[in-house]
Amino acid sequence: RGRSHEHGGLFRDDDFYMDTDPVSGWSVIIVADGAGSATYSREGSRIAVTTAGKALTELLKSTQGGDLTVLLESVESDKLNKLGNKFHYIFHQVCSSAVTDIEEAASAAGEQPRAFATTFLAAVVKPYGEQYFVASFWLGDGAIAIYEPNGAVKLMGSPDGGEYAGQTLFLDRSALSAPSFARSSSVTLAAKITGLYVRRL
Repeated sequence: RGRSHEHGGLFRDDDFYMDTDPVSGWSVIIVADGAGSATYSREGSRIAVTTAGKALTELLKSTQGGDLTVLLESVESDKLNKLGNKFHYIFHQVCSSAVTDIEEAASAAGEQPRAFATTFLAAVVKPYGEQYFVASFWLGDGAIAIYEPNGAVKLMGSPDGGEYAGQTLFLDRSALSAPSFARSSSVTLAAKITGLYVRRL
C-alpha cells in the first residue's frame, strides 16, 4: 500500500500472483498496479493477476509446457527466437483471457472497462543447467529486472508511456491489438542470477 493510500486509509490498487511447479520447474510471477484514477482498479488488478496467473500455471503444467521444456533443452541454434515467438502468443492468450474477465466484471457492475484499468507485468522462469531461462511481458509502468551476481542489472523491457507525460498504458482490448504488444515480451538466458524483480511503480 502506497503512502497516500495509507494516509487516507484506502485500499492498495495493486495485486500479485506467484506460483512454482516443483515437477516441471516452471515459475510464474505477475504484478498488476491498478490506476489510481479508476474506480475499480484494485479489482482490475486482482482479476488480471488471478486469471492470467492460473492460465499460465496450467499451461506450463500441460503438454504445452513440456514441449517448451524440450525446446529449451534442445541444441537448436535458434531456440531462443522460437521460444520468444511462442511466449509472445502465450502472453497474448493469457492477457486476452484477463481482458475478457475484466470486461465481464465491468458489465456486471454497469461500468466501462476503463474503470478497472491496471498495468500488467509478468515473468516466467525455469532453471536450465547452470542458467536460467526468463520470459517476460511488460505493459505499463513498473519494472522487470534481473540482478546478476556481479551487481549488474539487466532490464527486460522499458516502461510504456501514453500520449502525455506521466501517462501509462493499461491492460485492455486496445492494448491486445496495438503494434506495441509484440515489443512487450522478451526472453533471455542468464548465466546466474542473484534475483529477479517484478514490481510496480
